[in-house]
Amino acid sequence: SEDKGDDSIKVIIWNFRENQLDVFWQDGSEKGVNVGQISPMEPYETKTFREHTFTFYERGARIGRLTMYPECKLYIIYPTLPHVERTPLFQKVLRRRDTACAAHQDPHVKWKYELWE
Repeated sequence: SEDKGDDSIKVIIWNFRENQLDVFWQDGSEKGVNVGQISPMEPYETKTFREHTFTFYERGARIGRLTMYPECKLYIIYPTLPHVERTPLFQKVLRRRDTACAAHQDPHVKWKYELWE
């Protein structure tokens, strides 16, 4: 059984860009805390908390942030190369998000679950 005092959520963040991404958790400092990397076409799994924000850097340049919400367990960093969207892996992850982040299908709130500046 789950510990009722633990509000953590397990999330998966997929990197569909062509380069490795550096992941920083925003702890209130200017850049945040480096919590790892995500290889291209790979998932990053972590335990986090409601409204924790992660910032992603590609080759040193910030590409955006994702904020975590308990109703969404799977986040996608979209490809910059058009052919990647046609790969079976990308299509499979998109379908998985339909259940792991059903709220993303609502056009009025989907922005909450996508990369932002």
